[in-house]
Amino acid sequence: MSIDVVKIKSIITGHGKLWFDGSNTKTVSNEIIKKPVSGGMVDMYQLAEVKILPKEIKVVGTKNSKTANAVNVLYTSKQAAFADIEAPGYVYSDSFSGCVFYLFRGPLGYVHAVHAYRGDGQLADPSSYFTQRGAKLLYKWDSKGAMTDAELMRFEVGTVLACINKTEIDVFVVTTKNKKILRLIEHKKIKNWPAYNA
Repeated sequence: MSIDVVKIKSIITGHGKLWFDGSNTKTVSNEIIKKPVSGGMVDMYQLAEVKILPKEIKVVGTKNSKTANAVNVLYTSKQAAFADIEAPGYVYSDSFSGCVFYLFRGPLGYVHAVHAYRGDGQLADPSSYFTQRGAKLLYKWDSKGAMTDAELMRFEVGTVLACINKTEIDVFVVTTKNKKILRLIEHKKIKNWPAYNA
């Protein structure tokens, strides 16, 4: 399976829909490091299947790990929530309004996706946790300041969709409200990510 990034980009730039349907899912949650005031790591995600429709990218929660091709990395207070995925696959994460999103390449070839909490002036930074275990930072998006005050006052949220192919990753960061894509904030292409060393 190869992810059709051109089709996904056309839906995003055409202001289609991007959303998570969690009506049939189960949250996986395992606390890795106990949370101090800020910090702590928690394996916290939902398995999902991405469905590409004519004007919609629908991320549908599933309990079936054999059909899952995506993970939804959840927000959690005072911790960095993460999930692992193999290529090809997708990472979805939403509800960004100050948090930070990271992608790391693990030493065994997995991609580790992180939704890191920021609040009360503190960031639950996962960098040392992953780099001490041999992971390399592939991508970081800080949502603080990336969205306008007007967008936040309209209850728009930052949403990330990372399309992970065998040799390339395309990360799309958008604002959404009620499933609708309102603005493309960033599209980052990471070429030859299995050997990426920046």
